[in-house]
Amino acid sequence: MPLITFLFGLILVLVGVVFYSLTETASWTPLIPSLFGAVFLICALASIKRQWRMHAMHAAVLLALLLVVGSIMPLLKPTFEKVAEALLTIALCLAYMVMCVRSFIAARRARKAEAAQADKPAKP
Repeated sequence: MPLITFLFGLILVLVGVVFYSLTETASWTPLIPSLFGAVFLICALASIKRQWRMHAMHAAVLLALLLVVGSIMPLLKPTFEKVAEALLTIALCLAYMVMCVRSFIAARRARKAEAAQADKPAKP
């Protein structure tokens, strides 16, 4: 998941930069996905250390959920750029969250299987 989180962070940075360049406003709000993307990059780098991985990945999923909720607001002010950026951000975050949840479930199953294997007595 750290690699996927890193790539997801890069994609969000690109989304923010592209939509900022498309809008001809001095507002920094189109760069919000880029700011979140930078935090995803930090989470990915933090998850390289094994003891921080679970915490960093859970923080990243929570961050994705916050970004989904926050991206609903621009849908209320319908301009093409705002709606397109919000929908793209929501779709990316939801896909990321689904991948993370599936990874969390697989990791839990692997830990349970490993624990069950360790509890079995060795055959002579």
